Amino acid sequence: AFTCLLPSLGADEVHAFEPIPEAFCRLKANVAANGLLSRCHLNCVAVGKDRELVTFSVQGHSSAESQLVVSEDRARRQSPEGLQRVATTSLDAYCLAAGIERIAFLKVDVEGMEPYVLQGAHQLLAARKVGAILIEVCPVNLRQVGFTPKSLFQEITQTGYAPHELRADGSQGRRLDLKDIEAIVLGNVALMPI
Repeated sequence: AFTCLLPSLGADEVHAFEPIPEAFCRLKANVAANGLLSRCHLNCVAVGKDRELVTFSVQGHSSAESQLVVSEDRARRQSPEGLQRVATTSLDAYCLAAGIERIAFLKVDVEGMEPYVLQGAHQLLAARKVGAILIEVCPVNLRQVGFTPKSLFQEITQTGYAPHELRADGSQGRRLDLKDIEAIVLGNVALMPI
């Protein structure tokens, strides 16, 4: 939805990432059906902290709930048929290779792996080359991959960006502290340069 929405809001080009092939095929079909293939760069890789191969647990009923596997042995016991190896890249590496000097808007919804995305964008964030970030906060997803709301908050504060609430009209609200982040059950927050 975001991949197709952003061009209609004026984005000249959109770079989208979807590591699970089934979901990637749906993404590509949706973008093509909306006549946006020339403005969207679609990547069948995960975004993380490094370039590597990782294992995902793929949920058959909803590939949107696929998650990075922390323990492959445990995952094999729980759903051996649902494991899939996927490639990852960091935003720093991707932007360097693609010649992207600035990201106006970054949407991060990676089922608990948000700290890894921020770690992999260290150079971009340190240079304030990302205008605004919309990031999902879901404590359940964070804990399933070994993080906590506190570790996400610490990662955010190390980037030089600050979390803010989103008002009903989509505008930036007050700055959030750790207690605010820990109180979120599921929601999006805006990260803005300090």
